[in-house]
Amino acid sequence: MNPAGSALIRNRASKEIQDHSLSFYVPQFMEAPKECWKSESLGAGAKAEVPIYALFKDSIFPVTEATKVSGELRLSYSYLGKRVDEKVAITVTVNNRNVSCTAPVMLPAICLQKAARRLRPANNSARG
Repeated sequence: MNPAGSALIRNRASKEIQDHSLSFYVPQFMEAPKECWKSESLGAGAKAEVPIYALFKDSIFPVTEATKVSGELRLSYSYLGKRVDEKVAITVTVNNRNVSCTAPVMLPAICLQKAARRLRPANNSARG
């Protein structure tokens, strides 16, 4: 499976984060969020580039022209024993399946804009 893009996870806290995962979701074309990545820990100040994967429903195939839809990246982790769930809204451009994407991240029939947005866990800030 080829990734649709990537996201940079950066721990800006003074302690490590644990049991973290990243999921991608486009409600209009997916039945459920797709977990893209899971890891046991990320040290203080550390970062990780995470691939973004998607599993679309057949309803994506009839798209005949570029369509922008809402999507989100979901980050879950534990910090100092507390479970934290964060969401970052992104714009997803769905193209006709025969159109190639010229955006920085590519997948047949879909381009993710702003998918490289920075998620900053452990400070309750997910804005990039």
